[in-house]
Formats: sequence, C-alpha cells, structure tokens
Amino acid sequence: MEVSRSNFKEHVDTVLKDIKTCSFISCDGEFTGIRNDNFRCMPFDTIDERYEKLKQGNMKYLMCQVGLSFFFLESDGSYTVKPYNFYILPSAAASTDDTSNFVCQTSCINFLTSHGFDFNKVFRDGIPFLKPAEESKALDRLMESHEKKQKSTFKSDKLDTPTSIKPVDEKFLQQTVLQIKEFLRTAAHGDKLNLESTNSYRRKLLYGRLGEIFGDTVTVEVMGIGKQRPLIVTKVDAERKKEIELEALNKKLRELEDAVGFSQVVKEISISGKILVGHNMLLDVMYLISQFLAQLPNTYKEFKPMANEIFPKLMDTKVISSTYLFKDNIEFNSLEEMNKILHTSLYQQIDCEIAEGFPDYTNADAKFHDAAYDSFVTGKCFAIMSKHIGSQASPPVQDIISNSSLLNPFLNKLFINGLPDISYMNLSGAEAKVDRDHMYHITFPPSWQRNDICQVFYPADIYIKWIDTKSAMVTLQHRSDNKAVKKQLANSVHSCTIRSYSDWSTKPCDLTTSGDPSTAASHADSDPSQGSKPMKRAATHRNAVNNDLSRSVSKPKKKHLELSSTTTADTELQATDNNKLFQEEDSW
Repeated sequence: MEVSRSNFKEHVDTVLKDIKTCSFISCDGEFTGIRNDNFRCMPFDTIDERYEKLKQGNMKYLMCQVGLSFFFLESDGSYTVKPYNFYILPSAAASTDDTSNFVCQTSCINFLTSHGFDFNKVFRDGIPFLKPAEESKALDRLMESHEKKQKSTFKSDKLDTPTSIKPVDEKFLQQTVLQIKEFLRTAAHGDKLNLESTNSYRRKLLYGRLGEIFGDTVTVEVMGIGKQRPLIVTKVDAERKKEIELEALNKKLRELEDAVGFSQVVKEISISGKILVGHNMLLDVMYLISQFLAQLPNTYKEFKPMANEIFPKLMDTKVISSTYLFKDNIEFNSLEEMNKILHTSLYQQIDCEIAEGFPDYTNADAKFHDAAYDSFVTGKCFAIMSKHIGSQASPPVQDIISNSSLLNPFLNKLFINGLPDISYMNLSGAEAKVDRDHMYHITFPPSWQRNDICQVFYPADIYIKWIDTKSAMVTLQHRSDNKAVKKQLANSVHSCTIRSYSDWSTKPCDLTTSGDPSTAASHADSDPSQGSKPMKRAATHRNAVNNDLSRSVSKPKKKHLELSSTTTADTELQATDNNKLFQEEDSW
C-alpha cells in the first residue's frame, strides 16, 4: 500500500496498531545517494573507520522511500503480511538541520527511475518528518510565542520607546490617541481604523504609547512596504482575543503534529522492541536513526549502545545467509539471488497471504528496488530461513521467531560490505579481533605499475588495493607466506617504503582525497597472475558468530542440531575454530 502526505493521517493509526500487534517487521529503504568519494570506503578499514566514513559521506542524502512489511504469524504456521510504501520528503518550514536539504546523486536517481521509481510522488506528496529533539524545540517556540502574545497586543513590543520626544512628534501622538478614542466609542469587536502613513520612528512611538493607554483593547498592524507605511487599528474584545489566540495555537500544534509525520512510525517501531529485519541493513539502520530519531554520534563506540537501545532486535538476512546452514546453496547472497534459492525445493516453504487491500506481491513480477516489495521479500526470506534453522534443531522447533534462543547468534549483527576479514559489526557484543599481520602499506614513485609492486613481494601472491598513484595496500593472499615475506623485505632494497599494517594504522595517510581518477582506474585490483582475484572473507571474524551459535545449538554428526540449556541472548562472543557457523576460508 502506498502512503503519502495526502493519506498519511488516514492510515497512520492502523500502521501504529500493526507495529504493536505483528510478529516481526521487515524494512528496506531507497536513497537519493549512497556514496561519497571524499570518504572512500577501503577494504582495510577498521569497523570504527567504516562507520565514520559512512556517517560523514552518506548521511547528507535522503531516505526518500521506506518500505515496511508487517508479518503476522497465524495459528496454522502461515503468515499474513501488510506491505507499506512510504514516500518521504523533509519539511523545510519545520526542520532545523541539514535534513531539510535535498541532496542527490545523478547515478542513484537514474538507477531508481530505471526501476520505475516515481519521484513526482516524493516531491509532490512526500511525508514530512521531525526528529523528537526538533519537535521539542518547535513546541517550545510555539508556546513562547503564545505566552508573549498574551502579555502584549503589539507585534513590535520588543522595540524600546524613546525617552525624549520632540514637541512635533508629541503632538502627533496626542492627535492619534484622540482619533483612536473616538473610534472606540462606537466600534465593535473586529472593526478597523486606518491611520495615515508614517515613518518607522513615529510607528515606534505609537506602539509604546498605545500599549500604555489601550492595553488589550486594540491591535495595531503595519501594512504595505517602504518607509512610509500605514497602520491599521482593530477593536478587540479581551475574551474574544484570548479565544482567537487559543484557536491559532491549536492550529499550529496540529500543524506541528503533521510535521512530525513519519518520525512517529519509526519511534513506535523502536518502542515496540519487535524484531526488525533487513538485508544488508547497516545503511537502513543509520538512516532510520539519523533522519527520523536522533543525530548520529561521531564514533562507532558511541553508536553501538545508541543503536542497540533504539532497535534492540535487529536481524540482517545477509549475515544469516552467510552461515554454514545456507552458504553451500546460496553462493551469491544479493536479495534477488538469495530469494531465488530459498524458494526452491532445498528449503521448506511457508505460506504467505497478503492482507486485503494491499498489493499482491506473491504472484507479481519481480519489483526489486521498490522499498515495499524488497521489505516483503526480505521478511519472507527471513521466515523461511528461521523455519530451516528451527528444523535443524533436535528436537525441531516450529516457531523460533516468537521466542527462541536459536536466533541469538544473529541478533544485532549487521553485514559490512567490502571488508574481507570482517563480516559484520556486532552492536550488542564484543567485536571479533582481526589479525592483519599479512597486510602492508607501500609508497612508491608515481610511475610504478602493478608489476613493480608484485616484484617487491615476489614470489608471494598478493592482492593490491590502490589508494592513489603513489600508495597502495598490499595483502598476502596466503598468510603462510608472511614469515618468508618479512625476511625477504628485511634483506632487500627497493625504491619504495613499506610499513606493516599495525605500524601504518597508527599514523595512516589521508584517505579522504582520491588520486587522479583516470590513473587510478588503470590500476585494477589484481594479483601477479594478471587475474583479479576477489578477496575472500577470513574465518577469524566469522568464527565469532559461530561460537555464539555453539552456545545455543551444537552441530553433531547427525543432521539435527541440539539445543543447549545454557543459552543466553547476551552471550559475549569470542573467536573460535569449533562448530563453524560461517564457511571457513583461509585466505582473502
């Protein structure tokens, strides 16, 4: 169901009720931009660095469409699903920070429009939003303004009346006061008196004098533009004036409530504590927080407890699909490819019925990159994977979503793209330690090519990631070569500077500025054999989640998994080589 500003009020109460009563929620977002070359993500980033780069480089864009699918588990094990599409646009009148700006990347706009995205719905009818802090500030401003109006009749009461007045100006004031007194003798509430045009100095004198004499019985407004501007005096009944001001305040309060818009939906999701599912959902989570709830902290150390408090039950299907339970069958775990494999005979299927009044995605042609459809597919994949995980336990568990420790190993672990030796960030536990002893930073003359770098590390196979035309990170494809490479580097002379990763990471070069794009493009990520081998994810980090699984289930020789009676949701993770949840790979 598509929800925009024009029908948001009509549906918001139902949406809030669905949040409270559903079994779990799946989400997906579409963005006006997804990258910033000034903060390039590198495969040798730490988790802290990656978070900071995403925060600085990506959060200026807009989550312009949010898909939410609410899954309701029925008594027969089937699901009823309500998929919503929300079109989002900031309100310039209410917002007080950079979220009122509309920043975009042409490539992203082209990509979305090529998949049928209608930006007219965003620009014409997008739902506004206000973070709670902004809402509080706006409310304070409204109440302060209302209190001032109750205390003073005149709009320019902040102006100080001159203490010394010339006789000619005093005569003007006296004549005007008499004119207004005569007007008030017969005037009714709302009647107006037009005064002659006068300059700003005399208007200032009038504000002070009329306020002293007439109080709340009249209001004075300045009309027109220019130095000589007429004044309009309006007869006001004091009680009626209070009623009008109260009506105006209530109108502004209703407008403020409308401006909060979609933020109240995200806030309700947070309050509910329900499982929130996404696929490769790190950016989704960061945007849901920064755009609708609160400003992101500067460091990952601060972000972890914040995100865990706001969304205490996050599930990333890309992390789950990387485990040994699925990895053998799901070689490429993009949402589309994962969905295809999970809907084959390899896995037990579930029945999903779309609620009445919602688009039937179950029989529709693929509509990937539509947020509601992607959220529906993500949620259904999660339900299938959960059912499979439960079926592998001994004894089998039919419903592991409602209340089962079998999902604990995946809780609050968000997939990280492009970090070969780090599979995920762990928002509710310790991060697994990563060994980068086989990685080196090298600086060299700008004339060097790939083969020059390969000669330095020959005969070891290496992976090269160019930083700019004069520096790169080199990774040994086989850690077992590291001892020989260190010995070789110590006993050889080269026209380059080589530093170990541990040494370089304490004082790294500036990665916020890229080199000449044309030159950098010619240096393909490659190895000495000319073939560009992709870096594989090392087992060290995967084993951390695996160890958590071993505390909730054990992997016996038989087909089934056995439940452990000592499992707790907050088990701290440590790296281990036993009962691997992730497929182990001994090289990048």
